[in-house]
Amino acid sequence: MVEPKPFSLGNVFITPNALDVFNKIQEEALSFLARHAACDWGHVCVDDAALNNSATVDGSRILSSYRYQNKEVLIITEADRTYTTLLLPSEY
Repeated sequence: MVEPKPFSLGNVFITPNALDVFNKIQEEALSFLARHAACDWGHVCVDDAALNNSATVDGSRILSSYRYQNKEVLIITEADRTYTTLLLPSEY
C-alpha cells in the first residue's frame, strides 16, 4: 500500500449548492478541506482510498467524500493541482 504524501490544493472553490449545504448544517467547509489536505479521504471505499493515496504520489486526481447530518459533500483536487473544488455529488 502506498503511503500518501502532502499535496497542493491549488486555488480552492466551492459551488453555491455546496456552500448552501454548509450553511444549513452549520459546519465549516474548512474542517472538511483540512481533512482532505491531511489525506483523510472521508467516506470512500478501500479501493478509492488506495487510489487517492497513489494519486498523492503519481499526480492523479484526488476525490474525498464527507458526510455530516445526512448530507454528502465531495472534494476534488485536480491532477495538475491547480485547483480543488467542494461540490455536491449531484454536481459531479
